[in-house]
Amino acid sequence: MNAHWSPDGQSIAFSADNHQGIWLADADGSNIRQLTADQGAGFGFSWSPCGHFILGRAATFRLWRRFNQVKIYDVQNMEYDVLVKDTRALRSLPLWTPGGSQVAMVLGDRLELKSSERLRSVESDPDAETGHIVYFLEGTLISTDMDTKTSREIASFDGRTVFNISMSPCGRKVAFQVGGRGLFVAATDGSEVKHLGYGERASWMPDGKYVVAALVKDDGYTITGSDLYMVNTGTGAYSPLTEHTGLVAMNPSVSPCGKKVLFNNPDDGNIYVMALE
Repeated sequence: MNAHWSPDGQSIAFSADNHQGIWLADADGSNIRQLTADQGAGFGFSWSPCGHFILGRAATFRLWRRFNQVKIYDVQNMEYDVLVKDTRALRSLPLWTPGGSQVAMVLGDRLELKSSERLRSVESDPDAETGHIVYFLEGTLISTDMDTKTSREIASFDGRTVFNISMSPCGRKVAFQVGGRGLFVAATDGSEVKHLGYGERASWMPDGKYVVAALVKDDGYTITGSDLYMVNTGTGAYSPLTEHTGLVAMNPSVSPCGKKVLFNNPDDGNIYVMALE
C-alpha cells in the first residue's frame, strides 16, 4: 500500500499492510528490498528532494502507550538517523524543507527544524532552501517562508482538522483535506483558498494545474469502493481515471514526469501503475 515515486522516477517506495515498514523497488516492480521494518513508518513517509533519503515517523510502544520517532532512512546503504526519539509531543507528520537539508515538524505548540550530518553532507546548497513549508498547528493551516522566516495563516476551519497536506512541484500551491469537508487548494501565500469537492490524498501533476485524487466510498464501517479522478484546481472539474477498471483505487502518486500514476487496491493487496494521457 501507499506507494510513492522517487524524485527521479526510477524507484518506488511502499508500505506493507497497516503501514508496517517501508519497502523499495525499481520502477517496474522488480528488485524488491526492505528498507525498514519499523512500525507505522509506512504512514505518511516522503522522499527527500535529492532521492537519497526517506523521511518517516516510526512508532514504539511502552505499557500500551505510543511514542513517535522521526527518522531519515538512507536508501543507498539502508542506514538511518534518528532526529527525534520516543516523544509524545509530535503533533503532525514531519516534512522536508524545500531544499531537503532540514526536517520540519510540529513538537508541542511550535514548529522546529532539525537536521543531521548525513543530510548536510548530501544536500549542502543553501540557495535550495527557499520557498514555503505548510503545516497545521492549533487549528490553523500555516505557511512559513523559509527566506524571511515569517509565518502567515492560510486558513482555519472552525476546529476541524487539516491533513494530507501536499505541496505542488513549483512550491507555490498546496492541496489539503479538511475533516468532514473534503479537498481544498490554496496558494502558499495564504490567498486563493478554494474548495474542490470531496477527494482524498491529492497528488500533483507537474504543471501544478491538476491533482489526482481518490474518491472513496464506504458504508460507515468498511470501504466499498474508490476511484481516481483528475481534478482541475482552477475550475474544480473532475475527470474519471479508473471507473472502467473495477478496482478499488486508492492512494494515488503521480510520477515526476506526469505520465503515470501509482495506486493500490486493498481488495487484492497489489500496487498498480496506470498511464496518464
